[in-house]
Amino acid sequence: MSEKTIPTPTFSFSTLAKLMGPATPLRVASLLRDHKYPTDGPKRSYQNAQKQVVSHLVDGAPLRPTATNLRDHERDAVSLLKSGLGLPKKLSANRTQREQPWKFNGVTISVFPDVKLSTDHGIGGLKVHFAKEPLQRGVGTTMAALLYHYLRNELELTNTSFKACYVLEARTGTLHTAGRSSKLLDGVTAACEMVSAMWPRL
Repeated sequence: MSEKTIPTPTFSFSTLAKLMGPATPLRVASLLRDHKYPTDGPKRSYQNAQKQVVSHLVDGAPLRPTATNLRDHERDAVSLLKSGLGLPKKLSANRTQREQPWKFNGVTISVFPDVKLSTDHGIGGLKVHFAKEPLQRGVGTTMAALLYHYLRNELELTNTSFKACYVLEARTGTLHTAGRSSKLLDGVTAACEMVSAMWPRL
């Protein structure tokens, strides 16, 4: 177990989206332990691959899977992205600053897009999801919806558009769009209540 322990519930919005879907108790506990007891091992980080993707989308820089600063798992992810990375037409990408996390019912959720997107319909964001396994059905759409909610309601960017909020899976090239749901916050509430109850017992 990691020597580092996060005392209060803190996790990513990809984890939140997974918790809002079907998951076994063992899967939920595993997801939460990864956040309560984080490690700094090389398999945990895609930061150099992420920087390449941002430069590619914003500056048009080529993706370089053989770059010397990439670790093996990052080279693998960038190689897969290189064959199918692109944005829908009429979208422009810009660098974004790291905003405050989303605080919800005593839980801290990191919802940070990799780039800010602009379109005729308004603004949005794109998150590139790096992971070994494909997302389960519906998780990518939920992630994009959470990204929209965070930008529109938490940061109060009133010109945020559903049509400009995306999640891109690095390993599959799938571009997930935000789905509209009047019950999104009901799912967030239920997931956060479950996390708050389980966190001290992990």
